[in-house]
Amino acid sequence: MKCISVLLTTYPGRFSKAIACLSGRGYTHASIGLEDPDVFYSFHFRGFAVETPEKLRRQGVTQSRCYRLLISDGALSLEKAPGLYLPNHFPRELERRPETVGVLSTPI
Repeated sequence: MKCISVLLTTYPGRFSKAIACLSGRGYTHASIGLEDPDVFYSFHFRGFAVETPEKLRRQGVTQSRCYRLLISDGALSLEKAPGLYLPNHFPRELERRPETVGVLSTPI
């Protein structure tokens, strides 16, 4: 079994706040963590990023939610590709998966 974490965050900038308001969901950025609970990986307009909770705090991130999933040797299967979920539906899908072992509200 492997532990994979999905960290959803909202950055404090105007652009992120506008996206959050228009989408109806408070999260505008997603990062993935592999095994290490305090290191996450993502892409943004500057390219590939390695993120930690401390780095995100320094950038002013105050709202986040982390989903921890225990995955067996097989792959996690969702009903459809993650990019096809509406912003409100992807967290809901993660919450109802049997692989989800924990949800941390505002882990940052």
